[in-house]
Amino acid sequence: MRGRVTVAHNLPGVRRGQRVTRTWRLTAGCPNRFCPTLSLLRSRGGGRFDSIVLRRRGRGLYVGTGTFYVPVRCGQRLYPRGGKAPFTISLRITRVRAVQAVSFATALSATYSNGRRLNLTPCAGFLGHDAASYTGALTSGMPAPPTAAFTFAQPNPVFTTVAFQDTSARGANGAAIVQQTWNFGDPASGAANTASGPNPSHTFSGHGIYSVTLTVSDGNGLVGSVTQQVTV
Repeated sequence: MRGRVTVAHNLPGVRRGQRVTRTWRLTAGCPNRFCPTLSLLRSRGGGRFDSIVLRRRGRGLYVGTGTFYVPVRCGQRLYPRGGKAPFTISLRITRVRAVQAVSFATALSATYSNGRRLNLTPCAGFLGHDAASYTGALTSGMPAPPTAAFTFAQPNPVFTTVAFQDTSARGANGAAIVQQTWNFGDPASGAANTASGPNPSHTFSGHGIYSVTLTVSDGNGLVGSVTQQVTV
């Protein structure tokens, strides 16, 4: 994220208008099309990091609060956690791209605000406060759908039960596969014609050639599908 300091009061080495570059790493777990929370790991000066949770406050808007501590010298003693700095981050999604009708954020804007730093030392004194605004773009690449694949054991020529194994792979920058759905192309078998899970077995209703389809979904809601002919 690239930003600019918008407020800098009584903070050595920080001035209004100063340009800053920070690494922000966002992780989302989205049970539906909208993510209720985002986990943010953000860098700040001195190689330090803050971890906070941003909660959805409206369309494309996430807000979270956190706290970090700063060293403060009081007399001859240095207090490593002598100053407490509560802050608020507001993040807005400014651009999205769709993959299989699932929208992914590709650009963001954000504000950081620290209204005041609390002095926790015995010495009197105002520790100052600051604020900044940021913009950033996706650097990891768009997630790709998973690639569906499966293998199966050659059926016994007498029996019609076949064991299947999911060998699908997540897409580039994609999420882990969370669901497998099978259709064995055997409607005569009734409810047993479909199954879920990675390694099902199916007893076909008779000898013949069947079109077996595996559909997999990943944690992003992206889908991959493959069909193979199985001779029983």
